Amino acid sequence: FDDVDDVESEITSEESTSSNVATTSNNTSKTDTDVSTVVNYFAASGNSDVADVRTLITYSGLHQIDGAQFDPNTIEIPPYYTTRDNLDALSCITRTSDGGEKDICFPDNDHIGSWSSDGINKGKGFAYYLAESRPILNHCVITRRARDSIGVQVKDNATLAFVDDGFQLWKYIYTDIYTAREYIFIYGFGGALLISFIYIGILRMPLLLNSVVWGSLFATVGLVAVGGYYAHHFASRWSNEDPQHFTDFQINVTRIGSYVCFGISGILFLFMFCLRREIQLAIACIRETSKAIQRMPTILLVPFIQGICLIGFVVVFVIYGIHLASMGDFTARQFDIPFGNLSVVVRSFQYDQVTTYIGWGMIFTFFWTCNFIIALGDMIVAMIIAKWYFTRNKKDTGNQTVISSICSVLYFHLGTVAFGSLILAIIQFIRAILGRIQREAERVGGKCGGGAAKAIICCFQCCLCCFEKCIRFLNKNAYIQTAIFGRPFCASAKDAFYLILRNMGRIGAVSYVSGFVLFVGKLFISAATTVVAYYLMVENIIDDLHSIAAPTALVFILAYFLANMFLDLFEMGISTTLQCFVADEEMFDGADCYAEGQLQNWIEKHQND
Repeated sequence: FDDVDDVESEITSEESTSSNVATTSNNTSKTDTDVSTVVNYFAASGNSDVADVRTLITYSGLHQIDGAQFDPNTIEIPPYYTTRDNLDALSCITRTSDGGEKDICFPDNDHIGSWSSDGINKGKGFAYYLAESRPILNHCVITRRARDSIGVQVKDNATLAFVDDGFQLWKYIYTDIYTAREYIFIYGFGGALLISFIYIGILRMPLLLNSVVWGSLFATVGLVAVGGYYAHHFASRWSNEDPQHFTDFQINVTRIGSYVCFGISGILFLFMFCLRREIQLAIACIRETSKAIQRMPTILLVPFIQGICLIGFVVVFVIYGIHLASMGDFTARQFDIPFGNLSVVVRSFQYDQVTTYIGWGMIFTFFWTCNFIIALGDMIVAMIIAKWYFTRNKKDTGNQTVISSICSVLYFHLGTVAFGSLILAIIQFIRAILGRIQREAERVGGKCGGGAAKAIICCFQCCLCCFEKCIRFLNKNAYIQTAIFGRPFCASAKDAFYLILRNMGRIGAVSYVSGFVLFVGKLFISAATTVVAYYLMVENIIDDLHSIAAPTALVFILAYFLANMFLDLFEMGISTTLQCFVADEEMFDGADCYAEGQLQNWIEKHQND
């Protein structure tokens, strides 16, 4: 039962805070009967079980049959059926048409088969067995051992398998998550953050990052080549079979596929050879960015603040959206069913033109605001890394650099952020309008064709999607240029475009290398956090859980979410470091450069190339 507050106990027992017995409230001064009372009572009766399947808790009080182990005077249940507002409350004892009485909870006065009775109804009825439970947010949830005990005692296969019921499944998932909430949040957030710092430290190790990056490149080339070898091997074997089990067309396609794989592997190897310097530069940018983040750890607050702002805006947007949706006129349409003389009534809202325009305006506001918040975070990260890079003595940088960068962005560059996010919002808004037109075309096309119109709209959507990705990429680089030189958006976007053209090899190498390193980092942080949390939950609270799967899965999801936020920041830092290095290389020579560490070594090694 869900309305559990107080019960009266007549048995003196040792206090326990682990779980309570499912009972109801009688609105009088009572004391709580904890699970130790029930267990001790059963033990005194010669039974150490934690469920009495011959005792039910109902709205009319305890309902028992012969063989019940629990003393009916131990707890009191208020007789709801006698109150003024509950004259029709259900009871296990009902009257039959001939004036007799019938027990709808214990058919034939036996607990065997009671699980499927009308009163218990597989856990969804108005009565339930007296059993050990655990209080979860003012709801009593039956423990796993009590559930198993009930299944054994009633000898009903439905009881042993009732976890398959959707409601019960989600109920147990919710219970396990609540029970393991401390492990989930401590390790899902705190553990993931700690391991993220460890991963950043690993990236600064001299040999490890080189081994990972070059190993992945050679592995990619090798896998493609091996795939081509096996395809050619199978094509040759199939062609030599007598009789052949595959057609000539299949054999030729497989052989051509092998040649394609060989060609791709060869091209990849040439790219690796020609871009070896750029790959080393990408590795150096990753190391320098990890050094900057460890030097200024408060930069990690940026994605959290960004996420809080996004959540706050979405909550406000949903509230306004609900109010706007309620402004429509309620209509009902009746559709006749051609058989059985039946009809179906469908209810819907109809909106006037003003309300529709307001809705579209809210959609545009949603796009613009979300893009603005994301772009603001990118600009702040770019400003922090740029200030760190162009500081001669890196020891002078620290958390104060983060604060000063935030102030600079808010004071000088909000217009740049707003204009860049406006461009993206316009493109997304046009795509939303095309999506609406596309749905209308599909609806009309189901009746009178319209295939050509749908194809044209799909082409427009595809082109706009590609254009949006290009603008998003250009915007990010424009924000970095603004952070470095302080120029307005249009000038920064132009500079970023030409910078990309001049350094296509470097940017491509950095994109590939950083993408792979960040992907490995997300998996490493999520997996390591989940393994640690799993081990500790198994050691400490496994007996309190129905299944450890749900808490473990939630830890992985939270850890991946945090790792994704953390490494997205890291990706923006790598791109900013690269552009700072390019600007440094173009504006300064030799000892005047701001580059340090691996970047300085790269310049000294390749300055005459």
